[in-house]
Amino acid sequence: MTHGRNLADTQQRGSLDLTDFVIGMHLIQSCMADPSLTLPATLPPGTYEQASGGRPAPLTPQRTGASLRPQHTGPMSPQRTGTPRSAVAWDVTPEAKAASDRFFAELDKGNIGVIDGDVAVPFMLQSQLDEGTLATIW
Repeated sequence: MTHGRNLADTQQRGSLDLTDFVIGMHLIQSCMADPSLTLPATLPPGTYEQASGGRPAPLTPQRTGASLRPQHTGPMSPQRTGTPRSAVAWDVTPEAKAASDRFFAELDKGNIGVIDGDVAVPFMLQSQLDEGTLATIW
């Protein structure tokens, strides 16, 4: 899963730390809950901070040279209007973060703080989302 927008792999390193994993799980669960959602072009503002428990987003350059921090360019278009969840479709709730924290702890058997694709991919495939969507999330 190295192509696509790489929304969860915020540092473009091919592995996920806890915050990246929380973001990935949140995006997967959002897509599973509402298959009509369109993934955002960039990580929505505040998502990293919610997933990390308050740490600021890393300032890792993207392919365009932009950082993950300034996200106010272009439409984000993830939500369908009229749905009750539309205003908070990309908010990571404390409950979702806690659940993802538990999954990550189970997957990070060596307690090294990151999980590689050979661990994360099979876990994410259990969502039964199409591989294109998962590639965009990763």
